[in-house]
Amino acid sequence: MNTVLQWASNYSIPVLVLLSSLAALIYVLQLVTGQAVKSQFDRYLKELELRLERRLDFEQYVLLERYKLTCEFAQRLSQIMTNLNRHRHGQEVENLYWFRLDASGFGKWVSGHWSTGDMGHWGTSAL
Repeated sequence: MNTVLQWASNYSIPVLVLLSSLAALIYVLQLVTGQAVKSQFDRYLKELELRLERRLDFEQYVLLERYKLTCEFAQRLSQIMTNLNRHRHGQEVENLYWFRLDASGFGKWVSGHWSTGDMGHWGTSAL
């Protein structure tokens, strides 16, 4: 306020009006620039949040798919163990197939019963 009073005593009224209008213009430009920067920053922040959300959704999808596959694999292994135990105790088991590895290391599917002869290595699969 003291500055304006000193200007009023030193300068004429048109110069004083010009200085006041310049000060008001600078203030308005400062507000407009601040709002523009704030809106750009808010827009960038929103885009960043959306990108992170999409990435987190994708990571969650991948982890969920891995979990489903792991559960499915554990369920299949459990079914194979159950079928082997049933077969070992003499119960009839459907969809139990045995494969034999021949000397070349390739498996040959055969359907049948457990054999401990010199037929090679035996394994199981529940189809």
